[in-house]
Amino acid sequence: MPFIIFTAEDGSRLDVLSTNPMTIWTTSRSDDLVNWLQYRKDYQEIFASAFAEVQTSKKKYPIDSFWEMTHGNKKMVPLFWVFDRETGYWDNVGYKFVTNKYTDPYNIETHFYTVYIKK
Repeated sequence: MPFIIFTAEDGSRLDVLSTNPMTIWTTSRSDDLVNWLQYRKDYQEIFASAFAEVQTSKKKYPIDSFWEMTHGNKKMVPLFWVFDRETGYWDNVGYKFVTNKYTDPYNIETHFYTVYIKK
């Protein structure tokens, strides 16, 4: 899992607060993965279910570890976790599919922060 640290010019750490998180999208997927996904009927079915969930859910990023577990745990894409530097806890923030075509670039969206601020 990638771990990102932002620093200022003087080397001090910069934080991204959960009250104003960054939005992150995937870029493109490798040709090998795209070819593999196109022939996996089980992946296509679970993706259709995930995309339908995104369209109807009240949550901004509804595809999280609980959703994966209750839908067969197929691990369509790695789950997205954010590390809160203040508490030392990992938060499974979830993600969503932006389009109904799983091979589209920029199809997976989530948010990122380094410090959780309780609302």
